[in-house]
This record gives sequence, structure tokens and C-alpha cells, in this order.
Amino acid sequence: SNNNNHPYKLLGSATLTNPTKGKWNHVVLPAISVTAGTQYWIAILSAKTGTLRFRDAAAVTSQPSETSKQTTLTTLPSTWSTGTAYKEGPLSAYGAGYP
Repeated sequence: SNNNNHPYKLLGSATLTNPTKGKWNHVVLPAISVTAGTQYWIAILSAKTGTLRFRDAAAVTSQPSETSKQTTLTTLPSTWSTGTAYKEGPLSAYGAGYP
């Protein structure tokens, strides 16, 4: 969720076990309640091995990307603590509802 333009509470989570480099990767979240016109954050947690890379360059007017203040996460926390904010922009992603 969002709290004053910063990540706040974890609403749901899912795991992508075999990401495909250079492609859109589909991740199915469990049903969560969202409201049209409301800002939400997407968080990603790096794999145990390898390097996580994602596209996050965007327009100057967009929201920044943020790292967690916690540096040894093995799962996403239920409540977010901001580490460093980067002005490059948000992760390239979109959400689609399914009936």
C-alpha cells in the first residue's frame, strides 16, 4: 500500500521461480482488495543467488524507487522502512484484474 508517497503495508505476495531475461514475467498474486485511482507499490526481493535487474527509468515526474532500510531480508516485511530513494522512477510493471 501507499503512505505519503512511500511503501507502507504488504497486501499480498507471490513468487516468480524462473524469470525470463528480457521479457515481461507474469506473477499471479492472491486476491487482494484494491481501489481504482489509488496508488500502490510493487516490491521485489532479489533471489538468493545471481543479480536481480529490472527496468526503472521513467519520467522526472514519476515516483522514486526505494530500497528497504533492512539489508538482510529473506521475505518482504509486513510494514516497510525506507532505506534509500532513487529518482530514476518506478519499476516497469502493470496490474490486471481477472474475473
